[in-house]
Amino acid sequence: MILIKLLSAHIIADFPLQPDSWITDRREKHGKSKFLWMHSLFHGGLAWLFVFQWQAWWIGITIVITHFFIDVWKSKRPEKLRYFFVDQGSHVIIILVLWGIFTGIGPKIPGFIAQMTLNGNIWLVILGYTLVIWPVGIVIQQLIQYNFDFPEEDQGLEAAGKWIGYFERILVVTFVLVSAYSALGLLIAAKSILRISTDKSSGRKETEYILLGTLMSWTMAIIIGILLRYLLFYFPK
Repeated sequence: MILIKLLSAHIIADFPLQPDSWITDRREKHGKSKFLWMHSLFHGGLAWLFVFQWQAWWIGITIVITHFFIDVWKSKRPEKLRYFFVDQGSHVIIILVLWGIFTGIGPKIPGFIAQMTLNGNIWLVILGYTLVIWPVGIVIQQLIQYNFDFPEEDQGLEAAGKWIGYFERILVVTFVLVSAYSALGLLIAAKSILRISTDKSSGRKETEYILLGTLMSWTMAIIIGILLRYLLFYFPK
């Protein structure tokens, strides 16, 4: 519960409670920005308030200091996704360390991680998702590329189809694993509606090309999802 509270305080203070004007000022003035100091104080104060224990005062102070210096570093970097992940990852690591120290659970974490790595079901699920994300995508590409001619006039976003396929198969496998077949049907219906709206100006060849790739993607993902469910149910590790 302490960890959930600390993470909730971080998300609330870092997003809804941080106006765009503060972010702009931080990018221009870096460590000299008064709004950065206010932002860091909000983080520490909100964390301490959420934990609601007087002895947690040092958590708030630590978050104020570490958040300030991490955000100063971030303010000097270009607005790219990798720096956002480094920034947020650093804040979360600090929160995890503080949580581990405050609750005394820190020494138990390595043993918990060791147990997780010995759980065969976890590795089975990782294997399943890895299969549907990369190898299945390559198989579909090869099958279509060498058996059908792709329409020449392709004005779509670069690599968009590949990423759509990644998320599509991840969703399909997830829905199958949790028996959310109604959600799977909703996904199919939603994509069908989208396909109708985007295919009005497209030729029949391009429409059939995309439809073929979609059906192959769903079929392989559903088969792998069902196989994963079978293995997880009948061969628990």
